[in-house]
Amino acid sequence: MSRLVYIGGFLESKTCVKCVGEAFGQFGYDDVEPFTMQQSDEEHRRLRLAGRGGVAATHSAGALSLNGLGIKGAHLFAPPSPVPVSSFPLRTAQKTILSLQHCDAPERRQAVIEYYRTSAAEAATHLLSYLQQLPAISRYDRVATASAMQQAGVDVHVAAMTDDRFFPYSDGEKQRAARHDLDFVVLEGQHDELEFNPEGVLTSYFAKIRQ
Repeated sequence: MSRLVYIGGFLESKTCVKCVGEAFGQFGYDDVEPFTMQQSDEEHRRLRLAGRGGVAATHSAGALSLNGLGIKGAHLFAPPSPVPVSSFPLRTAQKTILSLQHCDAPERRQAVIEYYRTSAAEAATHLLSYLQQLPAISRYDRVATASAMQQAGVDVHVAAMTDDRFFPYSDGEKQRAARHDLDFVVLEGQHDELEFNPEGVLTSYFAKIRQ
């Protein structure tokens, strides 16, 4: 039995993390426990028990919740890179507009609408808690953090997205990852592609990472 905890990103709802967690079940993980970022903070003891000795997957700022879990492996999807907090409103607007402009297919449109609907509900109940994490999110360096995890014995893989308007990757970042022998792959899609199309993203991801 392969265990995995999935920790969603900023304002990712319980509905959304459950959907993504279920998608991991198609890729060899038959014991998946999903957490929102809010849950990972409020229920950290449960998260530690679920994660210890297993594998964790995160989306975006969910990567900040991995400290002290005692995991043996990690899949980081679109994790943060250093950006000013002051740029977050513009970046949010850009990624939202992009996602709404590219949802012509009915299934895609439904996924995008559901993501924003449930994210709005998450914001309605926990917005202050999320906003308090913005400074830490803005300082997070995915290459440096993942490299430190790797040195500590964690089998870590990082996935950046080709059209990520929030945390775009650069050639310099890829070169840094290569110098640390870090498995850094680039997948097609937007910042929230894992939520919009979990099966498609995971299919591409597991075909690209080191096995």
